[in-house]
Amino acid sequence: MNSNCSGAVRAYRRLAVCRRSNSSSRSYFLCQERLHSSVAAATAAAARQFRNFPLSSNSPPPLQSWESGQNGYNSKFEFPSLMGACAAVGAAGLATFMVGREKSNAHCCGIVGYIGTGNVEPVLMEGIEILQNRGYDSCGMTTIGSDGQLITTKFASRGSTSDCIQLLKKEAPALHDGHHIGIAHTRWATHGAKTDTNAHPHMDWKKRISLVHNGTIDNFAQLKKDLIAKGCLFLTETDSEVIANLIGYKLDLGLSFEDAVAESVAQLQGTWGLCVIHKDFPDRIVLARNGSPLLVGSSDGQLLESRDMHRIATETVETSPDPFPHWTLKEIFEQPQSLARALNYGGRIMAHGNRVKLGGLDQNKDLLAIRNLLLAGCGTSLYAGMYGEQLMQWLACFDQVRAIDATELEQHSLPKHDAGILLLSQSGETLDTIRACQIADEHAVRKFSIVNSVGSLLARMTSCGVYLNAGREVAVASTKAFTSQVTVLALVSSWFWQNLRSEDYPDRCNALLDALHRLPVYAGMTLNAHGACKRIAEKLKDAQTLFVLGKGFGYPVALEGALKIKEISYIHAEGFAGGALKHGPFALIDDKARTPVIMIVLGDQHAALMLNAAQQVKARGAYLLCVTDYPELVQDIADDYIVIPSNGPLTALLAAIPLQLLAYELSVARGINPDKPRGLAKTVTVS
Repeated sequence: MNSNCSGAVRAYRRLAVCRRSNSSSRSYFLCQERLHSSVAAATAAAARQFRNFPLSSNSPPPLQSWESGQNGYNSKFEFPSLMGACAAVGAAGLATFMVGREKSNAHCCGIVGYIGTGNVEPVLMEGIEILQNRGYDSCGMTTIGSDGQLITTKFASRGSTSDCIQLLKKEAPALHDGHHIGIAHTRWATHGAKTDTNAHPHMDWKKRISLVHNGTIDNFAQLKKDLIAKGCLFLTETDSEVIANLIGYKLDLGLSFEDAVAESVAQLQGTWGLCVIHKDFPDRIVLARNGSPLLVGSSDGQLLESRDMHRIATETVETSPDPFPHWTLKEIFEQPQSLARALNYGGRIMAHGNRVKLGGLDQNKDLLAIRNLLLAGCGTSLYAGMYGEQLMQWLACFDQVRAIDATELEQHSLPKHDAGILLLSQSGETLDTIRACQIADEHAVRKFSIVNSVGSLLARMTSCGVYLNAGREVAVASTKAFTSQVTVLALVSSWFWQNLRSEDYPDRCNALLDALHRLPVYAGMTLNAHGACKRIAEKLKDAQTLFVLGKGFGYPVALEGALKIKEISYIHAEGFAGGALKHGPFALIDDKARTPVIMIVLGDQHAALMLNAAQQVKARGAYLLCVTDYPELVQDIADDYIVIPSNGPLTALLAAIPLQLLAYELSVARGINPDKPRGLAKTVTVS
């Protein structure tokens, strides 16, 4: 372990143990997986990374391997003096803050913890509130009271998607105030129904230990069967309670707290990030992980400086979307700014020679040996990758380039020679994308990534990459990250074209760079479509199904638009290539219901095909909505149309904005909270 931790955070077998001395005011924070860009504060200045057991001092890639697009990170980060530093373990990051002070954080998927001299309850509670977009099926906390007993309070959401937060906020202060150690959790259900009983934290049947867990245990059923045979009692349906009772059983055998946890995790199969406390040891938190990183840091007023990790400036974390009614709408309207940041306000395109400069790639010219490239991502990131695939094919950057769903990537998916993989993830923590990275690593494939979160696991696993700088995304449905990902992919495409000294298609590369220069302004102009989207949503709010069609660059945007509609409005929506409905889906168009069909019809080489498809769907009684940069193409056939600016190869990207606005307004019109769609979480860190 790092000597900066004064020996109080130590490796113990396959564990990490954070221990507070009675004579010290030092506090500890722990973080599993991704740190948010502004506060890789845990990674930045005081944290330890645990990439693989046994715990070791693996360091992240050097800062110069990454293109941040910002002006350096040199600010000191100071914790509030009362709290010191807090402990947070979570599937996607760290939250550290103090009530009444500017909040400097990195949000995580589900877990926040603290051990120190401050009052734990407001730290845990406000942490849960910030982290709720990472899982809001249920939430809870456990602290150790002054009488040495575990005090647990937990609730499942009943009506609205996150009312568990309000229930806990109401009950927690009276029960947990004044305690100095605790763990908390927001749950995205994987094993067991959404009930109070199944909510975390979980205790062993003798109520000695309490734990929070992120991940899935593959062999929990057999372990549970064995423990029941040995007399253990179970109250829940979760795999996490199996871990708690397994630790409890080891304690009954006479093992120490640390040994009991170590022996237990040795029997687990699957993925886990664990934070465990014991009522008889209020001075320590025991941690274990597999399949997720774990970062531990300590402070007695200021984050410690590590030679291996860069310091990150603090960030004010907004806790309200005001003046917008929802985070989703706020983030849609932030896109002109997020796109400008993705371009570093023009700094990533050099005025002299109109060349792209990406520091993270410029210092890794071995990437130019890649001739066959895979782009891997999930969901929105996959669709951004598909847009990037088309840009790279358009510029002839590689012999072969293909976007692939990271969930489907296997060894045989990798190119046989001159291979490379570009991994896409907003959070940098998506488990399926992490596994794709591991497969590439096992086969010595050159890898780089595009992520939004500085210090995330994916950023550390790849040798170099480019940051989005999109800013924090709170709403579960990603909006500004999609447009920023495509923007950065356009920069990366241009970088490869320029550095490979290609003489093919110089007009195309110049057209792409010109489109990038115009993009933030044109995105702002496209937001004027909000009123039309709201009006059209009133017409479509009762639809049971709809289709979104696009061709060329419009095809991945159609897929992304359909995803947004189904995610937040719960209308069954499918994206297809322009002429694909005639190959089967035409059967789903109901002339009596006037099934809505949304078409991206641009003034490009695909216009004639799209207009032919428009005639076909109209002939079958569909309601036709067109998103177009040439209204004269569709004004005689469309029932409604939305006009966007023409912007060369990035015109289709602008079409994503009215589709996002339409999805938002459909959600509101149907009485749904667009920020917290049912059954979803912001970062998926389980199988």
